Parts: sequence; structure tokens; C-alpha cells
Amino acid sequence: MCLPDTTEGDLQALTTCLIDEKTIKAILQALKNGLRVEILQGKDGEIIVQTVQRKRLKIE
Repeated sequence: MCLPDTTEGDLQALTTCLIDEKTIKAILQALKNGLRVEILQGKDGEIIVQTVQRKRLKIE
């Protein structure tokens, strides 16, 4: 697995190196559907992608 230097914000290197095309398409589809997407990197280097839902609380 290659690990690009992401300290400089090299998004292109990150996406081509760590995230495969299938995952990128899934992320883009979720964004098109109005979902928030969170991308995490596990301790073992695995990329974890999940949607995040926020709901405003009604406080009376």
C-alpha cells in the first residue's frame, strides 16, 4: 500500500493511491443524494467511508 504525503493536501495523490474507483463512485453518489460522507483511515491503513446524519434537536 502506498501512503502519500497528505500534509500538503495532495488530494489527487490520496484518491489515486488509497481509494479505488468503486469507492470514489459510491462517495460521489452519496453526495449527489444529499448525504454527508465521512472518510476515515483506520490504524491498519484501511479506508473507512460512512455517511453521517445530523438531526436538529427540538428543545422546548
